[in-house]
Amino acid sequence: MKRKIRTNLSILILGIFSFFYLASCSNNASNESHDCDSSHVQADSTHAGQEHAAWDYEGDNGPAHWATIEGCGDCDNTMQSPIDITGAVVSKELAALKLTYKAVTSIEILNNGHTVQINYPAGSTLTFNGKDYELKQFHFHAPSEHTVNGTAYPAEVHLVHKTPDGAISVIGILIKEGAENAFIKSFIAAIPKEADKTVKFDVNIDINQILPKSKAYYNYSGSLTTPPCTEAVNWIVMKEVIEINKVQLTTLEEAMPDNNARPVQPLNNRVIQVFE
Repeated sequence: MKRKIRTNLSILILGIFSFFYLASCSNNASNESHDCDSSHVQADSTHAGQEHAAWDYEGDNGPAHWATIEGCGDCDNTMQSPIDITGAVVSKELAALKLTYKAVTSIEILNNGHTVQINYPAGSTLTFNGKDYELKQFHFHAPSEHTVNGTAYPAEVHLVHKTPDGAISVIGILIKEGAENAFIKSFIAAIPKEADKTVKFDVNIDINQILPKSKAYYNYSGSLTTPPCTEAVNWIVMKEVIEINKVQLTTLEEAMPDNNARPVQPLNNRVIQVFE
């Protein structure tokens, strides 16, 4: 009888151990699935409190090694972003941008360890080639990721848009140091300085105010500039550069990695079009 009790007790302990072991494996698998989460596509959730994704901007997990990280295979494909914008061809097929952006009264500001990202409430759209893309978020890179004729700028902001079926269009706006930017001034004090933190910030803000006066733009087909480097992204890079002052630039830089710009990628016979 005692031997039978000991046997049953051993089976029970083994069962409990197996349960917790499998649960632990499940959690680890869930964390590993975020190795190639991208700043560009984290538009529908804040990801606050998650462990950092495995990729980084320097060292063994830096841009030169992104393609070797599990799930990041697109990072060595042939239509990657950013690029050096040079030799653009004036297009008769491109049309003026159709932007239906709305002012809002509240935003979410996320420091995800890779960038400062502002999640924008639903209702603002970009229409391009007959397709409607909803603005999901905008985020910053310093220095700029795109260059123009080999020249980089102190920063760049990306306005990320998606369709319901997952197509992505990004408006890139280059930033130089100059006058204070009233749009950025409206929320910059609320930016979390530490990674993995999200704050909800009530403010009257209109995304139209970040756009340059001129709506001339470059257009090409590229990719996300962060892992998983998904291609077939419609890129619209504004020709006119906007300004922020030194204090604003420093605030953004201090909240992000020292350099969160992916190096420019080969053009590989792609054509860069320009609408003027």
